[in-house]
Amino acid sequence: MGKTGRKNKSYSLEFKISVIMDMREHKLGYNETIRKYWDD
Repeated sequence: MGKTGRKNKSYSLEFKISVIMDMREHKLGYNETIRKYWDD
């Protein structure tokens, strides 16, 4: 069984750094960050 509905995406270095900085600043966990940036 494979995961469906996901596409491989590449994100800019600036975006990746901004996500990590936001995680640290707001003390977000991995799942919280996923919901904030990628949940529809």
